[in-house]
Amino acid sequence: MIPKHLFAVLFRRFLKYKCLIASHVRKYLTKTAYPSVSFARGVFLNEGVYIQVTDGGILSVGKNVNIGRNTTIIVKYGQMEIDAQTHIGQNVVLVSRNHISIGEDCLIAEGVTIRDQNHGTKICSQPFRLQPFNSSPIIIENNRLVPK
Repeated sequence: MIPKHLFAVLFRRFLKYKCLIASHVRKYLTKTAYPSVSFARGVFLNEGVYIQVTDGGILSVGKNVNIGRNTTIIVKYGQMEIDAQTHIGQNVVLVSRNHISIGEDCLIAEGVTIRDQNHGTKICSQPFRLQPFNSSPIIIENNRLVPK
């Protein structure tokens, strides 16, 4: 018979390895679907992370980055770099059409949205959805906190 404390330790260890394996599967499937995505060693993708990289977009994720649950990362045409040791909270939305760079050791709070583009608004007679995008690069330097 296994003592209760030993059972608890073994169960926690099982859950840890289950999560690590699931993260590796998510990274493999993402890299298979989008060849322009690169993950350095130690990147952890929590469950519900959605990544889409299309139309020549490039996503590069540095060493030991943790991406929280239900985070959405979309790179269409643009480029996004997330440097080492950065933590992205849950329910974050990152969308790049031009260029987003997040430095090392950054903390992005849960629920934050970062977009480097917006719909045009100059042509009053045309619906916003049909107007060209306005876009500028976003650079978040090393060791920064982005609060909600």
